Amino acid sequence: MFDAAPDRDLQLRDLASKTAREIVSIPPRALLEPLLRSRLPRFDVHIDGTSIDIVVQFEPVDVGHGQAAFIQKSKMIVLFVLPPASELRRMVTGGKSGNRELKRLFENDVPKVMREIASDIAHELTHALDILLRGAKIPATDVQSANSGEEGLRKYVSSPAEFNAFFQQSMYELEKELRQLKKNVLRDLTLQDFMRMMGKTRTYVERAPYLDEKYRRKWLSRAYQTYVHFIERLRDAG
Repeated sequence: MFDAAPDRDLQLRDLASKTAREIVSIPPRALLEPLLRSRLPRFDVHIDGTSIDIVVQFEPVDVGHGQAAFIQKSKMIVLFVLPPASELRRMVTGGKSGNRELKRLFENDVPKVMREIASDIAHELTHALDILLRGAKIPATDVQSANSGEEGLRKYVSSPAEFNAFFQQSMYELEKELRQLKKNVLRDLTLQDFMRMMGKTRTYVERAPYLDEKYRRKWLSRAYQTYVHFIERLRDAG
């Protein structure tokens, strides 16, 4: 089900990437207003070209950290990007000084954390699309493996659904790198440049040590096809 299929890979990545960018671009004021009414921000997001609507729920987490998760049962992407609940309550009830903190929080801190985890959001959206569009299954044992030492991590990263989601996450990061290059530079990129850029993508760097040779080659083969497509599309863009 998750073998190399460039057209499917690109379609899936484009859907996940576009939706991730939409989520990351939610206006700060839209995040703040629910909190002023003692509610956590929550949004309905439609994934273009599909019949899928998902809920994006914002939740507290330790300051300076950010995480994303897909809750299959409720079709929900949970973003753990807000400060602890006690801090939020203090700001909401803190009068003018609290309002200034809230404004700074939602104009600077929360958007920064969301940008930092944008590829993680794309990862979770990949799970959502695999499950909701194609009926893929993510066995509970796959998730449990992630918390059972190095051997468990190897099993987790190589499981079909997680391998695909981590791959798409790394392609989000690769495209971000390519978008920063000028067209004349894009024309001269080589296989060596591809390997260098893959070495800069956070997800590949973090996950490659847990891939055996077969899966590492599979990842890089799929990635190179996507890399070539990205270059062609960016060169042809107006």
